Amino acid sequence: MRCLFIFMFVISHMCILPISAEKVSFDKVKALLESRCTDCHDSDTTKGNFNVDPVISGKLSFDKSEKSWIKIERAIMSGDMPPKKKKPLTAADKSVVATYFEDKFILRKGKEHIGQSILRRLTRYEIENTLEDLLHIKLKYPYVWSTEYPSMVKSHIELTVPEDVQGESGFRNDAHQLVQSKISMVKLINYMDYAVRSFANNSAAQKKFFGAEINKKVSESKAKNLLTVFMKKAYRGYRNSENEAAVFKAFAKHRQKHNEIDSLYHACKIALLSPSFLYHMETSKNSNIAYKISGVELANRLSYFLWSSMPDDELMSLGLSGEILNNTILKQQIDRMLNSPKRLSLSENFAGQWLGFESLKTDKRFFVKEAWNRGIYDELLFFFDELIKSDRSVLDIVNSDWTYKSPYTKNKIQNDRRKKKAAKYSDFLSARSKKPGRLEKFYTPPRFTPIKDGKMGGMITTNGIMRLTSAPDRTSPIRRGVWVTEVIIGRHMVPPENVPPLSKSEKAGGKKLTRLVDILAEHTAKAACISCHQHIDPLGMGLENFGPFGEYRTKYKDKQQIISQGKLPNGKTFSNPQQLKVLLMDFYKDAIVKNSIKRMMSYAIGRKLRPYDIPTIEAIKKKMASNNYSINTLISEIIMSKQFQYRQDLP
Repeated sequence: MRCLFIFMFVISHMCILPISAEKVSFDKVKALLESRCTDCHDSDTTKGNFNVDPVISGKLSFDKSEKSWIKIERAIMSGDMPPKKKKPLTAADKSVVATYFEDKFILRKGKEHIGQSILRRLTRYEIENTLEDLLHIKLKYPYVWSTEYPSMVKSHIELTVPEDVQGESGFRNDAHQLVQSKISMVKLINYMDYAVRSFANNSAAQKKFFGAEINKKVSESKAKNLLTVFMKKAYRGYRNSENEAAVFKAFAKHRQKHNEIDSLYHACKIALLSPSFLYHMETSKNSNIAYKISGVELANRLSYFLWSSMPDDELMSLGLSGEILNNTILKQQIDRMLNSPKRLSLSENFAGQWLGFESLKTDKRFFVKEAWNRGIYDELLFFFDELIKSDRSVLDIVNSDWTYKSPYTKNKIQNDRRKKKAAKYSDFLSARSKKPGRLEKFYTPPRFTPIKDGKMGGMITTNGIMRLTSAPDRTSPIRRGVWVTEVIIGRHMVPPENVPPLSKSEKAGGKKLTRLVDILAEHTAKAACISCHQHIDPLGMGLENFGPFGEYRTKYKDKQQIISQGKLPNGKTFSNPQQLKVLLMDFYKDAIVKNSIKRMMSYAIGRKLRPYDIPTIEAIKKKMASNNYSINTLISEIIMSKQFQYRQDLP
């Protein structure tokens, strides 16, 4: 059982075997683990860095026990364990594991539940978006890249407040991570001061917010009325008398030495620093039973999922009246919101973090030149938005008969001149073809391109992803294989210890190896390595035709022929990237769909998924299968789920 859990989904699950209603005792499952697992995974051996003894002891905390059982259940139900050289488990043995896992970790007293809802702070990205929408001012720089720095020009908040760290969910809006990472109040105060000053100096913004420009001389009562209006909007439908009293107190204290208008804006800044603004506030019933959230709370959850910002007036009105709780009206709002330019946050924030392409505009290691970097970033940004705009399949991420092609990249694509599919929602990215203000030369955005051959279809073979998964001046099949395995298929990789560099494998039996495929084979010849690399290496080698900057090639610089062939664990072989992607869609299709559900659901609810989310994942997958795996079906079904529309205050 050497390779136990080297491959596993991050909170993954296969369909549970049919099980009886009768519960399985811990003693029964303990006996099974002792008889089949301890030879390789006890305290003395711990193969695969896993020790089953603490699980058998029954002394682990619930959280630690759950983490171990996720690995055990996944390995056994997927068939990874026991290894092929060992006696296989019987159907009855697997049923024991599945029944115990379901009863202990998926259900609560035989019923589905959603787990504890954690108070969540706004991320830096959400704060900036919210302030722009709240105050009707621009805080982000225009969509333009600096010619001086290898990244987009940074906004004031990006220069002032550190970026949030991604949590176990893989996203920065992870509630558990946000609880642990404290934001610097000094830096946040400086930024809020900047935002409020920008608002105070913008008469047009004041008119939109208050309905009129604020004169420099206002009465004290007028200033307090304006402050009430400000808090009502800033707090997004949440009322807290303590927060409001603190803001009025700050106004009164400041008023002792300053005029009303200055005191008003000072108090506005205090309001923006209060928990009612900085957190996703919801009313708790202190219950361990899930209950439906209010209309206002649903409006806020919906808005921060689809827009990474506060609800607009229409959505807030429906939230306050409770009409948003009507599924017909809710679905109408989902359609309206996806037909807004703000939906770009799903590509920029969600996909940028999930697929990692946000690094193309923030990490200096990937910089080549301004237009090229902007082009490869836009290819990915436009591609993901196209999925939503035209309601395409999530499987197009892997393989598609269309792409977005930047004029700043070398790859030539054969356009088959098919008519583009009619879009469901408006195109808001075409405006980016306009000349950016700080650049003298004209920037041409990527173009939608139907393609004849399959080598360039999908996101996994785009210039940007190929650049992200390469070393600075060469490809890295292992890195690319790990990226596809983790990011697209959804299997978590545990890196082994003391891995020798690839250069150490260039000699075998006194002979120098020159072909990359042979060097990799030698590098992974050890039995302990094969269990991982038989999955990783074929995926990476299948992309070897794409150079470190994404350029398609057939030969290396030394004129050696490039070999992009391999064999997947199911025995199917391929000899080029096109065939690899077809096999991925076949062998890993279920895993890819599940992974897309998990990634987006984690982002939508702001936490990593747990075993009790499995029934919802399976239900969404079934719904998607009947709708051509539509990404908009995925979005809608997440919003309609109990995890999204309910809260539970206690575990």
